[in-house]
Amino acid sequence: MKDAWKYLGWMLLIGVVLWGGLTFQHHLRLEASRNFEIWPLFLYSTLFPIFLGVLLRLPRFIKERKGRKEWKVNWIKLLIVGIPLCYVTFVPLLAHFIPLQFLPFTLEIMHIESWAITGIILGYVVLGSFVEK
Repeated sequence: MKDAWKYLGWMLLIGVVLWGGLTFQHHLRLEASRNFEIWPLFLYSTLFPIFLGVLLRLPRFIKERKGRKEWKVNWIKLLIVGIPLCYVTFVPLLAHFIPLQFLPFTLEIMHIESWAITGIILGYVVLGSFVEK
């Protein structure tokens, strides 16, 4: 029964963070349409999903961390999975600094707004890359 309360509390926390975050994103979207300042919206739309991914992985990370063992970074997982996810997640921000013709698959990535999904996965993978020695 104790685990059920922990899961319920964690899901309520995630729900509140998700609701608040999406409400704030909607506010940023309205502000961007009013004053044509899209930089805060793109920055938030990039970083909020990464935060959600970290939040989803956090209970397991805390549970694994209680062992007080030595930790290392799984660089293979981080590089092979993390770099493509990082690219797709950060393309909307990179497009402000680098011309689109120099960024491969930019239009396809920005068209489907896949950076939200990849941002969640990226946050989960980054926190999941810390493993015991």
